Amino acid sequence: MCIENKKQKKFQKGIDKMKNRIIIILKKLVYTNSKNNNNKRLERG
Repeated sequence: MCIENKKQKKFQKGIDKMKNRIIIILKKLVYTNSKNNNNKRLERG
């Protein structure tokens, strides 16, 4: 029981780390996309 609990907690921590990484990557993508869109608008201007 105790061992299973520890495994579960480790697993949960791993999932949280993955989620954080994915969120950071998504934020970066959104940021660069909005920057690119702004640049395109300026060029057309």
